[in-house]
Amino acid sequence: MSSLRNSFQQEINWFVENQGAEYSVGKLRVPVKKYIAWVDILGSSSFLSIDYSLATNMIGQFHASAIFSKRITNFEGEIYPLVDGCYVASTKPDKIQNFLWVMIQKLAYTFIRSSHKNRFMVRGAISYGRIIESEQLDRASEFFQQEQSYLRSIVLGAPLAEAYEKERSASPFGIWVSESARQQSPDSEKSLRCTHWKWWKYRGGAKLGLPSPIGTAELLKYDLGNYLKWCERNMQGLLYPESALVRHKAAYEEYFDDIKDIKHLIEGEEG
Repeated sequence: MSSLRNSFQQEINWFVENQGAEYSVGKLRVPVKKYIAWVDILGSSSFLSIDYSLATNMIGQFHASAIFSKRITNFEGEIYPLVDGCYVASTKPDKIQNFLWVMIQKLAYTFIRSSHKNRFMVRGAISYGRIIESEQLDRASEFFQQEQSYLRSIVLGAPLAEAYEKERSASPFGIWVSESARQQSPDSEKSLRCTHWKWWKYRGGAKLGLPSPIGTAELLKYDLGNYLKWCERNMQGLLYPESALVRHKAAYEEYFDDIKDIKHLIEGEEG
């Protein structure tokens, strides 16, 4: 048994000494407080299991919208893309809100232009707290210092878990503000002192020179209501759990409650 242990220890020593894969928590830099946003596609796993090509198109459109928003807003922060979503991090609450303001509108335009079969919904949440990014990690391992592209894809911290969990409270095409973000928002950012962050009411985006999003929100409310009814008629084929659909419809009705109902205008024109 001792010879086996010695052989095992020799193998471990070889990996440590020759590969440099050691990691020292003691060398980590102090975590930085930042605002975090998590945005993702609802039901992406169902889409992937039904039609891989369609799901891939949806995911591509999602990430194209994130990149578009990054460019339009000249975003000051970091974006961490995942398969069907992304984390966004910044020390500045207005930068997070600008990013979301553009991204959600871009995705809303995509939704409005698409047929029911090609539509997908998104939602997200904002949180705040200490996180660890590449700047804090690079001292902890020589491997990390040599692989900066890999390192830049890593982000850790409780705010990520909070945003991921609280996203479930958001409406389709809505953003939920977690308690951590509500409590820490400065006086200059009273728009975060709420539970539902309503992007069409955000005034900071006007500085970007884009048109008012009210019309988009009105069209989205109408089309989203019809889409949820279509989903209700096709639950089994869409692999859409009834309990989830009930939650999503209730959240949608609450979130868009103060948006004008234009059903009579659209259906009147069509008639």
